[in-house]
Amino acid sequence: MRKLLISALAMVALMPPAMSSAQAARSAGVADDAIPGSPARGAAFAAKQCASCHAITADGVSPRSDAPPFGEVARKYADYRLDWELEAIASVGHYAMPPKAMTAIQIADVTAYLRSLYDKPRDDRHRR
Repeated sequence: MRKLLISALAMVALMPPAMSSAQAARSAGVADDAIPGSPARGAAFAAKQCASCHAITADGVSPRSDAPPFGEVARKYADYRLDWELEAIASVGHYAMPPKAMTAIQIADVTAYLRSLYDKPRDDRHRR
């Protein structure tokens, strides 16, 4: 009985850990944003809070030359956790952009909106 218990424990210890859904998404090459958001609410937020500096459509020219168009942002971050970037912007800003207060839901909504602007298949070669 004791040998059976030791063998069972050894087998469990040698088993690889189960993957979480986030790990499974990463291994499948998909950026896994923390909270699902609403692209429609994200577009509305962007129109009110971002459009004075950024082009907020998939193809457009930003009012400020140093503010990338949202289509470019969507392409650049297609394989990255965009919600993390938006959390950083909410806290400390981004390059010339000052901090922009955003709730977790607003971050999820803007992330969903940006993801809707670029529908390229994910490519693991460019993931960090």
